[in-house]
Amino acid sequence: MVLAFILTAFIGIANYLEENLSIKGTKYKPHVISFVAGFSVSYIFLSLLPELYEGVIGIGNRTLFVFVLIGFVLFHMIEKFIYQHVGKGKISERLKLTHSIGIFFYEIIAGIVLVNFLKIGILEGLLFFIPVFSHTAMSNLSIHKIHGLHHHKEQLIENKFMRVLLAGGSLYGAVLASLYLISSKLSFTLTGLVAGILLYVVIRETIPKDKEGNPLMFVVGVLLYSMLIFGIWLFA
Repeated sequence: MVLAFILTAFIGIANYLEENLSIKGTKYKPHVISFVAGFSVSYIFLSLLPELYEGVIGIGNRTLFVFVLIGFVLFHMIEKFIYQHVGKGKISERLKLTHSIGIFFYEIIAGIVLVNFLKIGILEGLLFFIPVFSHTAMSNLSIHKIHGLHHHKEQLIENKFMRVLLAGGSLYGAVLASLYLISSKLSFTLTGLVAGILLYVVIRETIPKDKEGNPLMFVVGVLLYSMLIFGIWLFA
């Protein structure tokens, strides 16, 4: 459980420092984004969705896959809501807060799911942590990344206390999972939501579009994470 708190604390720090950790404008951006996209795709299709499928079979309720769809659609709707209410590149404080609260609840769920994976095994937990942390550090869930609104002096939330409070979502989720017994059905429901959101973020925000990105690094990311996952299967 200590490991869960440490890992979620790292996610919280990355969330708080998202603008400082941004690789925008660096020569390494295409390589890093392509690599992260590659291993994220591998994780979703080779580990996260199969893990969910096995749980659904065990519980006998295939409707849990509906929550993958809900997570995907929900994040798309949040993005569209923000996009349609952003006028001439300006974002109101209320809209910033609304977006941050949405990400806050996603991270609470991610923290709970991380604890559940760590209960299965440390390697399973780390496999889940790496993509979640990477997308947080790269600001793939931020309002600025989604809409290309990069104001160097503008923070997502101006109030520092509020920013710290919202940044700790995954840590709060880990605390909740350690204090309360999460049923198998609820656990896989939350996993489905996270899977849907991650799938959306990878497809919409991470996979380089058109001539962007580095195809070789994408393939390297896919192969390395696939080999890691297959290695865990073989030696588990």
